[in-house]
Amino acid sequence: MEDAVDADFLAWPPGNFTSNGDLNSNPSQIPSSYTHGAWPYSWSGVASIGWFHGLSTLNNAVFGVNADPSTTADASEELLGIDKETYLGAMFQNASNPKFRLPEGAKPSEFFEKIDPTPGTPGINQVIEMPEYPKGTLFMQNGLMAASPGYRVAEQINGMSAWQNTLAPPPYQATGDREVLKRGAAVFDRAGCVDCHSERYFTNHKVIPQQEVGTQPSRAKASKGFAENFVPPQTYPPNISVPLPPNPPVLPIPTDITPQEDIELAYAQSNPAGGFKVPNLIGLYLTAPYLHDGGVAASSEALQQDEDGFKVANPDQLGLPGTLLKGVKPDASASLRVLVDRNLREDAIAANRADERLQRVNVEGIGHNYWVDRQAGFTTQDQTDLIQFLLSIDDDPEVLPDSST
Repeated sequence: MEDAVDADFLAWPPGNFTSNGDLNSNPSQIPSSYTHGAWPYSWSGVASIGWFHGLSTLNNAVFGVNADPSTTADASEELLGIDKETYLGAMFQNASNPKFRLPEGAKPSEFFEKIDPTPGTPGINQVIEMPEYPKGTLFMQNGLMAASPGYRVAEQINGMSAWQNTLAPPPYQATGDREVLKRGAAVFDRAGCVDCHSERYFTNHKVIPQQEVGTQPSRAKASKGFAENFVPPQTYPPNISVPLPPNPPVLPIPTDITPQEDIELAYAQSNPAGGFKVPNLIGLYLTAPYLHDGGVAASSEALQQDEDGFKVANPDQLGLPGTLLKGVKPDASASLRVLVDRNLREDAIAANRADERLQRVNVEGIGHNYWVDRQAGFTTQDQTDLIQFLLSIDDDPEVLPDSST
């Protein structure tokens, strides 16, 4: 078991992470922190209600709770089919910190009670139990909220969300002139990109079925099992201090800020394959590689132009095996070209699929087959103009498509 865990972690590409409890290894890129106007959150859109349109739910889940797997112990039997003692024992049996290492013959839950740095609450981190615990909800997916004594309910996670929503990428230093960007914006319109990547933040905030977008399917359905145990979401008023007083008041949480069909799709309830949310395009020049698994990647030396367009000049610097897995930074321009050109993408997918580590963790770089290449009726110059436009999308784009103005 230890060898299997090590092999999975060592197969994660740099910058990828997962805290899903679906017993599948499907790490995705850590999402962009340019979150303002980019709801719903997480790659599949599972964080979509509550404060900051779901951003506080995301921040709580990843940074406060899911990164501490001991918080799932009370629900491990129901969610994972693993009894609590086995779950905790597997976690502590070879802990790197001797304080947390399970002694031979000790009962895991009794040992945990003795060494728990936050006695009286589930898990190791500082959390409070929501009204529905140990059940979860759309708001707090495992029924726990990260909260430290001396703060008010949600003060910390809301502070994180408020700060995060002030972040914006540095202004893009355009390498082309405005006419190039205008031509690229026109290609963006003509290629239909604006159908999904629309409005101020280049997203329509929808969740798209996995079958439609076609990207690697494992992550899209990862939250299905959790949602099957959800109950209606509730919270405590934000003026209540932690630790909670006896019998604190409870408030229902509205769920209608996100369409029900998108919520059900994000959690693979209405469609067993699940879906992926439409990400915003702010700061693309900073966020290569692309797609949720990061499989669309190329170095600055991977491609070369000839009279027939762009070809792979250096196959050893294509896909994740040729970039992040060997310490080579993906180039935004080259990676975007791989994203929109089907022939280049085929080569990148082949490179990813030839790597056993990536196959272990469901990274391929497939899908999002919306092409801007010769077979789709576009010239190489059209493709280049589009890429220059995509790179230029910062927090205050110099040029917008006609359909977005």
